[in-house]
Amino acid sequence: MSEAPNAAGAGPESTGTAAPARPPALSILLLVFMVANAAQLAAGLLRRRQMFLDIPRLTPLAYAAWLAGPVAGIAGAIGLWAFRRWGLIAIALGWAMVAAVDLWLGATPHAIIATGMVWLIILFSRSIRGALR
Repeated sequence: MSEAPNAAGAGPESTGTAAPARPPALSILLLVFMVANAAQLAAGLLRRRQMFLDIPRLTPLAYAAWLAGPVAGIAGAIGLWAFRRWGLIAIALGWAMVAAVDLWLGATPHAIIATGMVWLIILFSRSIRGALR
């Protein structure tokens, strides 16, 4: 069974329903989220020694979890950009790691900002959640 080429002759016609367009607010939010996570990861890697000196409660395990959070967040943002369900799960996992370490270390303002950012992503991704694969 052959499929009919589309109007441009570039390939098979799509017989399924098209995925909804990503809301512009979600696109902007995901880009800001990726930049913020990349900045946190870079700052954590570049200032490792100073962080251990400045934060007495910071342990190597907490530091590893704090660094793994932005990695999961960046991967999740890329996944959500590509309409993958695991992207939203990875963002939530990254948030949980960063927020738990922040609260344990007493960095409550950072935990609140991270929570707000993730809730905005959840809110703005609601319209595309049915299209996630």
